[in-house]
Amino acid sequence: MSFRRCFPALLLSAGLLLGACGDDDVQPEAQPTPVVGGFSEAAFDALPRPATSEPRGNAVEMADTISRSYEVRNTTPEQVLDFYRNQLRDWRAVQGVEKLGVNTYRGIWTKDGAELTVSATSGPTLSQPDEVRAQYSLSLKKT
Repeated sequence: MSFRRCFPALLLSAGLLLGACGDDDVQPEAQPTPVVGGFSEAAFDALPRPATSEPRGNAVEMADTISRSYEVRNTTPEQVLDFYRNQLRDWRAVQGVEKLGVNTYRGIWTKDGAELTVSATSGPTLSQPDEVRAQYSLSLKKT
């Protein structure tokens, strides 16, 4: 290979290496968690979640509502809503748990100026077809 053909690649490599050098003691400024309608993503930390729950993506903000999706193993959508019905005893049920379709459930509760909607449906089971999974969403809205 000729020097002419290799030179651009060498320049690019050198630039990447130099860009990686720097003062390791300099810390980037922390970015504040955005607050929408009086809620931040941290609000979900105060809510109970079934034991094997794992977040799916980041919280989504729209107008005065913030939502976050989760997946839970070995749990049906109906069990997810039963969990919240039992855990949210200090919340007032606005709408009891209802079945919306095939394996889809929703419940709405309110407390201290916040409305919590929990909806759950069957989750994907491609990796282990015999495993029951549910996907659920928590949505907080300022009332």
